[in-house]
Amino acid sequence: FAHIYDNLGSVYDSMNDKLKAQIYYQKAFDIRRKVLDENHPDMAHSYNNLGTIYKSMGDKSKALTHYEKALEIQQKSLTTNHPSLVNTYNNIGLIYHSMEDETKALSYCQKALDIQLKSSSINNSSLAITYSNIGLIYNSMKDYSNALSFYEKTLSIQQSSKSTKDQSKARTFYSIGLTYYRMKNYSKAISLFEQALTLQEKLSPPNHYDLSNTYNIIGLTYYDMKNYHNALSFYKKACTIREKYLSNEISTLAMIYNNIAVAYNAIDDHSNALSFYAKTLSIREKNPKEDELSLANIYKSMGLIYHSMQNYSKAINYYQKAILIEEKILSSDDSSLGTTYNNIAVTYDCMEDKQNALIYHRKALVIREKTLSPTDPAIASTCKSIASIYHSMKNYSDA
Repeated sequence: FAHIYDNLGSVYDSMNDKLKAQIYYQKAFDIRRKVLDENHPDMAHSYNNLGTIYKSMGDKSKALTHYEKALEIQQKSLTTNHPSLVNTYNNIGLIYHSMEDETKALSYCQKALDIQLKSSSINNSSLAITYSNIGLIYNSMKDYSNALSFYEKTLSIQQSSKSTKDQSKARTFYSIGLTYYRMKNYSKAISLFEQALTLQEKLSPPNHYDLSNTYNIIGLTYYDMKNYHNALSFYKKACTIREKYLSNEISTLAMIYNNIAVAYNAIDDHSNALSFYAKTLSIREKNPKEDELSLANIYKSMGLIYHSMQNYSKAINYYQKAILIEEKILSSDDSSLGTTYNNIAVTYDCMEDKQNALIYHRKALVIREKTLSPTDPAIASTCKSIASIYHSMKNYSDA
């Protein structure tokens, strides 16, 4: 019965129904705990399954606890170089990676690799996974040279194996492309992403999640290359997939709407930029506590657009929304806060509201004098603006 429950859990897991997968994995675990010794290898298998489900549900602490329990059992019941340890070491390594503890992550994945390289019968597909995990960790550590080295080892195994699925190869091409993207080698990154895309578009049925991510990262790469029209083309492809197949993942949909808005703004298409910022806000404002600074940046971007359109009252409205967040989260001398104060001051200036313009220019000046070099032109510019306001108010001595 435990074996059957495990299989059912695995099927629901592959269907992305994590709650049902958890129910069946738990049923298998409960049976095994009743009939097996607590250090039986099958108990470790159940702990690993439950750990993987908790990880996918975002409960990293529970996932780590279950993986560590699995490892504890395996270390008591198996030889030190038993192949079953490889999966557990990799699982723990990836959890530490998700917790941004890359040193521990690398340590556990390296233990998995050590076992595999000592084995007389290496499982190449399993070895490719470990190489890929280590590449991922080095990528996060910004050690791009080592990341590329391990990703290339992964790809070498995958390309020489007839059993490797196109989806796995596509993810490796994507990972290598992402490394080049972070190295700012955009032409190389585009080439790798396109190879990933070729494989993903051939899959039947397609993996919509991977396909959407690849379209989006190609869009980001073209944007960084200042090729805004190509960026928009790929962002929109990502957006279409998200709206049609992955609409429940609203935070990612909001991110893509924001990317489209930024690209439209870059080509001075203010109407479309505002339209997509509004779509972003329709999602983000329902959960404002999620990455509040990101929400503040959207408000500031909309404020800048409305200012450029000379709709100053709307510009002030969005700047003030941004300030409410920034004043709550940022330190009182944060340079970003200084920039927002300056933007508000300039907008009030354009509205001939000298009193409010003066208030915000002064706030900006206080921060800039704390954070910038005494000879920074931004300080001179702010002083000049304040002087101009005093002059217009006939306060010549302060001017």
